[in-house]
Amino acid sequence: MTIEEYIRTVDGMIELISYTVNGEPVRKESAEKLDLDSLLTVSVSQSLSAITAYALEKAGITDPRFKEKKSKAKRASVLFDMTRRQISDQLEQRGIWHLPLKGAVIKDFYPAYGLREMSDNDILCDGERMADVREVMEGLGFSCEEYGHPVRDVYYRDSLLSFEMHRRLFSSEWEIQKDFSDYYDRIKDKLIRDDGKKYTCHLSDEDFYLFILSHEYKHYQYGGTGLRSLLDIYVFLQKKGASLDEKYLREELEKLCLTEFEQLNRSLSQKLFTRQKLSEEEQGQLNYFINSGTYGNVSYLLINQADRALKEDDTRSAKLRYLRKRVFISGDYLEANYPFFYRHKYLLPALYIYRPIKGLVKHPKAIARELRGIRKYKK
Repeated sequence: MTIEEYIRTVDGMIELISYTVNGEPVRKESAEKLDLDSLLTVSVSQSLSAITAYALEKAGITDPRFKEKKSKAKRASVLFDMTRRQISDQLEQRGIWHLPLKGAVIKDFYPAYGLREMSDNDILCDGERMADVREVMEGLGFSCEEYGHPVRDVYYRDSLLSFEMHRRLFSSEWEIQKDFSDYYDRIKDKLIRDDGKKYTCHLSDEDFYLFILSHEYKHYQYGGTGLRSLLDIYVFLQKKGASLDEKYLREELEKLCLTEFEQLNRSLSQKLFTRQKLSEEEQGQLNYFINSGTYGNVSYLLINQADRALKEDDTRSAKLRYLRKRVFISGDYLEANYPFFYRHKYLLPALYIYRPIKGLVKHPKAIARELRGIRKYKK
């Protein structure tokens, strides 16, 4: 696919989706001008194949590959919903407060069931009861893949279901997340009990919006985040925008240092999915979202990481300090990612030898890109 074909396909996909989320008839001529092979590739890369398939069907175009993507997304939604209810019931019975996060909530704002694709479900739980949470999950047939992480434990079942059970929403180990960590470590004060429940919770519309923005910003500043994030913002504001307490939002966005980012998201998502012309600056921002894919890419991750670490200092000594920190890890990062070595610090020399060798074997291209990026970095 050439660059011109890629751009044309992305624009066409956005147009199809915009008709769908606005409840407008999908123009058949808009769909027919698109190459379906290219459209499938682009929509999959952005985790938007199910809603694209839905738009194509509305235009009277059927393709077995798209039909399968939509069916698969719907099956996954059913399975996630059923399992999440089982988990919630068990947590409720044990007196463990919890609330579903992100896609598990935002999916209900999409125009039809199963159109918001998800690879996992996230649930925030009482961080002091994570051993009991593990009992619940393993009692439901899940295998614990990661336990004791500062932010979340990871569970899998049948190679289809992945649940991340959070003890916290953000980590204080990364500079970007520190303000969020301080803010969201007090989230219990913002929880609202579901009707008829004592321990099953949700957030107000305003606080849920603030959280999805915070989560998106984290990804935006690391490896980037894709078009689905903009679509999430758009469908949420479509349903809830008119009733949001704007005064409260302004105050909380200021605390989170997200005022400008929220304005960018709101404006870009609104213009994009109502097919308005973008300014040159907005088009540049859109390109960043498009090129990030759903979960970001390594190139953006390395660029953003180096930019934050070097803080516009392009001297040789600054670059050497950065590389030393990348090799000789310590503190919260060490504790979060290598807890064994954190507890047994006398073994750290072995880790400092092992990590670079492992990186060279498993991710040689990524390391080469990072080294080239650091060498060429200019303020």
